[in-house]
Amino acid sequence: YETTIPIHPKILAPLSYILPVIAGLIVILLERRNTYVRLHAWQSTVLSLIVYISSVFFFWLRPVAGLIHLAGFFAAILCMFRAWKDAETLTFFKLGFIGDFAERQV
Repeated sequence: YETTIPIHPKILAPLSYILPVIAGLIVILLERRNTYVRLHAWQSTVLSLIVYISSVFFFWLRPVAGLIHLAGFFAAILCMFRAWKDAETLTFFKLGFIGDFAERQV
């Protein structure tokens, strides 16, 4: 459970999802030891970027852009809960291809 940042992984992994893109990038840059925390930081960052890029692409369809943001919000809440819940067993909850990409980055 060693981390570079002096916060327990059970807290640090879910914190990656708190501020879209920013929190994930901070954790990616500062955390060097704990792969569980880094996986969640990468997943958080990629999820946030996909939500932002998709909503910019669909900006002219306001309801679609709103649904994209809502889906991203609920995906982040789910990932935050699973990061907290699975921290004791270090089981990584993956969001499909986003989780696969995050695994390759760590």
